[in-house]
Amino acid sequence: MKRRDVLGLLAVTGALVTLPGSDEAPRGHTVAALLETGEELHRSLWQVFTLSDSKPTVFPAVHKQLDVLTKGLAETRTAADRARLCTMTADLYQLAGELFFDANRYTDAAQCYTLAANAAHAGGDHDLWACAMTRHAYVELYARRAPAAQPLLAVASRIARRGDSALSTRHWVAAVQAQVCAGRGRHRRLRPSA
Repeated sequence: MKRRDVLGLLAVTGALVTLPGSDEAPRGHTVAALLETGEELHRSLWQVFTLSDSKPTVFPAVHKQLDVLTKGLAETRTAADRARLCTMTADLYQLAGELFFDANRYTDAAQCYTLAANAAHAGGDHDLWACAMTRHAYVELYARRAPAAQPLLAVASRIARRGDSALSTRHWVAAVQAQVCAGRGRHRRLRPSA
């Protein structure tokens, strides 16, 4: 993995996600291509990641697409285009975070999840936002910092309530919250029936 390259892109993308679009700039070729095929490409990258025995093999394609997304964010003009690109950015940085997480690079994964959360917020996608926060909480759990995961999950739970009720996001957040409580010894013992 070319970790340094992705982290460099992360810094630039993070800045672009927070900036408003320019009404003066015409929609660039990169934006048009991303809006046409980006979501489908990202689904296929997730599928390859899920099915791959060697997760790092997906990294070059993810890195290339992160670069394209960064260029697209710099070119975007309308609020609607910016929102869609921010949502795509949130999705793809969660995949990059998963790649780092699987490689035991928890700090790098957390940085990806933080950018993913910011991008999902900017794109108005509450489910992606809650997922990014929950994935970040997993980093804290695996690093044996369960108390640090609690506030992330509390926020994720509030965000997930504003998401699509047809999706399982809120249930996943609740399941991870239960893991944190169990990890901290806060689970109640079941009383035997009399």
